[in-house]
Amino acid sequence: MPGLYSNGLPLATQLTGYETFPVDTQTLIQTATTQGVNPQSVAATTFQLAALSSAIAVNTQTSTANAATSNTFAGRIVTEAVTTAAGANYTMTLTNSLVTATSVVQAAVQSGTNTRGPISIFSITPAAGSVVILVRNNGTLALNGTLIISWQVAVD
Repeated sequence: MPGLYSNGLPLATQLTGYETFPVDTQTLIQTATTQGVNPQSVAATTFQLAALSSAIAVNTQTSTANAATSNTFAGRIVTEAVTTAAGANYTMTLTNSLVTATSVVQAAVQSGTNTRGPISIFSITPAAGSVVILVRNNGTLALNGTLIISWQVAVD
C-alpha cells in the first residue's frame, strides 16, 4: 500500500543490501547557479538512511580495553562497562584497514546500559589503519555502563 512518505510507491518490506550512487554535486551547483537558482544542501534519501542503518546493525563489535576492530565502512561498537568521570573523556580506538589519515569518519554515541550523562562525541581522529574516538561525559556523575558508538568511514 502506498504511503504518505513514499511518493505513492509501494513501501519496501525487505532490504538485503545497499548501493551507493555517485552524485556530481559540482555540476549540479554550476547548473543551478547559471540558471539563477541558489544551491541547496544535498540530503540523504530514505533508502540511503535505511541502507546505512542496516550496515551498522549488521557490523557490531564489542570493545575490550577501549579497542575494537572492524574492516568495514560502517558499524557500531558496544563498549565494555565504562566509569568515565564527570567532565572526562572515554577513548575508543577502532582498528580499521579502510581508514587513512585523510579519511572522513563520522560517529554518534548513545547509552547502552549507562544511565548517566549526557554524553557526546568530543573528537574523531583518523590515522592510517585506525581512528580514535573521544566520548565526553558532560554529566555531573561518573558513567556507569556500556555505550554504543555508531560510525561510518566515507570513501576517500
